[in-house]
Amino acid sequence: MMRGTFSIGELFGIPIRMHWSLVALLVLWMALAPDMAEGLRGVIIVMLVFGSVLVHELGHALVARRFGVSTNQIMLMPLGGMAMLNDRPNSPREEFIIAGMGPATSLALAGIVYLAYTLAPSDILKDLFEVNVLLGLFNLLPAFPLDGGRMLRAGLQVKVGPMRATRLAARIGRVIAAAGFVIALWQHELLIGIIAIFIYSAGAAEEKQQLLHGMVSTQSIFTVMQRISGYISAGIRVDEALVVMASNRGIEALPVVFGERVIGIVHRKPIIMAAAQGQDSGINAGISSLVDRNVITHEGDGPLMPLLMRMQETQCHAAIITDQDRITGIITLERLADAFKQVLNGGEQA
Repeated sequence: MMRGTFSIGELFGIPIRMHWSLVALLVLWMALAPDMAEGLRGVIIVMLVFGSVLVHELGHALVARRFGVSTNQIMLMPLGGMAMLNDRPNSPREEFIIAGMGPATSLALAGIVYLAYTLAPSDILKDLFEVNVLLGLFNLLPAFPLDGGRMLRAGLQVKVGPMRATRLAARIGRVIAAAGFVIALWQHELLIGIIAIFIYSAGAAEEKQQLLHGMVSTQSIFTVMQRISGYISAGIRVDEALVVMASNRGIEALPVVFGERVIGIVHRKPIIMAAAQGQDSGINAGISSLVDRNVITHEGDGPLMPLLMRMQETQCHAAIITDQDRITGIITLERLADAFKQVLNGGEQA
């Protein structure tokens, strides 16, 4: 859950949350207004904008539900909103439709408001019409992570695959954001500059998140784990643990077992440091004080993602993998982070 947010209710069973800065924006608008009437008009415009954003995000969330993808919550923030889906769409076609439904909803709402305006003209309806036209057209820009950028990525996936499509869409989005920032400087438009910076930074952050998710979702436990040829028995001395570590080169941590039960892991570096302390307090000492007990065990192979989610929920540093009740491997968050960092930095091509 994003910090600095609070609940404002539910719609269609979807929690709606708002960032505190929106309330601050309304208060500031009232404080800076030349008179009460102008201040109230500004507050109404802000509320119309974010009401339109909410309808836009509901368009995403409700069509996603039709495809079996639930929405964790809708977040309203100073620069827009976000429907936080619990899962990725099942196909590029579904992603394209879900992404496109937001702008389509905004433009449809603009059409309804325009009809109402022709029957009963008013400044509020005029403002609401303009807000939704701008919201719909702006989100169609092919600048990831805007809806148009997501639609672009969905189309590219068919040709180049999900990870490369994400990279290409994100790069195009950064070019558009950079161009928008240059225009903002040229025209002295502060708001456009802020939006350009937001698109650039948000696109880069989501690119990393999507690449990471894409990599994890295609991996299995056995292909990612480090295979080990032994484990460390609880109660042995540091010098004995060093011998076991020496037979598992390239492994930074090994399971610690008491009888047949895994009680934790011990890392290579603490053992080496303990051995360096000398005979009395170091190499002849037991390893009990070096055991990291924040681990889980998992039996057999399977998709990597559920295991990582379980590790996240239990805040574990490592998972010990067994096969037919025999310890065969280990997965540590540090090792995964190093591997994923190479992918995020372009070390592998997808």
